[in-house]
Amino acid sequence: MSLPRSVSLFMALLVALAPACRAEHAARSNDAPASANAKAWPSPPVELPSENGQVALRDRTPLLGAGAVAFDPRHPRLVWADGEKFQVLDLDGNAPSEHPAGGWVSDLGYAVNGDLWVIAGHASRWRDGARACSSEVELDRLLAVDDVGIDAAADTYSDGVGPVTHRVRLNANCRLEREIYEPLTDTKVAASKGDATLSTRALPPGLPWKIEARRVIVSGKPAVGLPSAPIAISPDGRWWVFEEEGRRVLWRLREPR
Repeated sequence: MSLPRSVSLFMALLVALAPACRAEHAARSNDAPASANAKAWPSPPVELPSENGQVALRDRTPLLGAGAVAFDPRHPRLVWADGEKFQVLDLDGNAPSEHPAGGWVSDLGYAVNGDLWVIAGHASRWRDGARACSSEVELDRLLAVDDVGIDAAADTYSDGVGPVTHRVRLNANCRLEREIYEPLTDTKVAASKGDATLSTRALPPGLPWKIEARRVIVSGKPAVGLPSAPIAISPDGRWWVFEEEGRRVLWRLREPR
């Protein structure tokens, strides 16, 4: 029994569209968030390679436009502020990806659960390369980040009081939970301007050595020199960010010989 012409045409159309649908599905799979299949950081090296009293580094990579920097605590990935966007570099070898932030990125930092918080006039939380939420309050720096929110601040001016620091607590949905205004004395202003951002203060716990300015202190061994005080170190201790002539540069620890 032959099928009606309309049914035959419909079935032919389905057959013709099937390859395109399969291709689209594959493309979506390839575009899935990298973190879904990304590997975890390896354990820190047992020995710290050194040469002539200095930490042995290789693979110098300038981070063009880099301001604040931070390592993903879960996967081998580095993020840095670059004007009105931030860049994400997969340390396994992929090219960096750019993400518009909607304003000048003044600070950024990761929570332990992998959420990325970006300060670009307002605070926004990013997950797997997508913006999850944004705050209404204006901010310019992070003070602390955890899995349920952030502490952040901005310096502003209040009539009758003068310069003040506006400190806030935002939850994971970027909603304001509490805030306080603190008058800024000359001493506090100077300290505020001189403070490093969260991303430049945060050195990973669990490394088998300590960092003191331009030296690495290894238990039971002579201190090893560094080219400068590190801006950031990866959780596995193999990737280091330094400042060279006002620019951020990524170096990799040489493998022990």
